Amino acid sequence: MWTQVGERVDVECVEPCLGRFVNSALGEITLTLVDEELTLDAGDFCTRLRPKFDDKGELQGYIQLDPPLQGAIYKFTTTEDGAPIIVLGEGAIEYTFVRSE
Repeated sequence: MWTQVGERVDVECVEPCLGRFVNSALGEITLTLVDEELTLDAGDFCTRLRPKFDDKGELQGYIQLDPPLQGAIYKFTTTEDGAPIIVLGEGAIEYTFVRSE
């Protein structure tokens, strides 16, 4: 799993998702980028995120490097109207974070 983790984030890809996001079940998260280090602050914990690639080299999402959710994948995407969202998990257990005011 760790062999497909990138060392650096693509600043242009993550810039739209920087800032505060909220999920009704999990609460608020804040994404920041300092010196090409992407950090997620969930209040109870803070962790580094790095790009995670599949076997074909396609970006799968951003993997959490630190506990408590080490290995969790966050996908940065957009709604139909172009608003950035962050999705944690997939399938039956999926949490969508929307931009917080």
